[in-house]
Amino acid sequence: MNVWLLASAAFMLGLLPCVLLAMRGNVVDRIVGLQLAGVFAVLALLTFEQGEQRQSFFDLSLALAVLTFPASLLVAQVFRRWL
Repeated sequence: MNVWLLASAAFMLGLLPCVLLAMRGNVVDRIVGLQLAGVFAVLALLTFEQGEQRQSFFDLSLALAVLTFPASLLVAQVFRRWL
């Protein structure tokens, strides 16, 4: 266990408040929770990749980083009538 894996675990623990916010908040809070969860997931995957020295996790985190913003825009479009 090295520092990178500990940082990855810390970022994964940071996902818990985001999930709670996305489940219990109003519509705007849910979108913010979704965005923040995407950021924490990307950072967790990047630090995990650095700790394990696996290039495939870097590719996955890059794809997640690119797709997080359009996904939140689609969710906002779906929930537009409640905003």
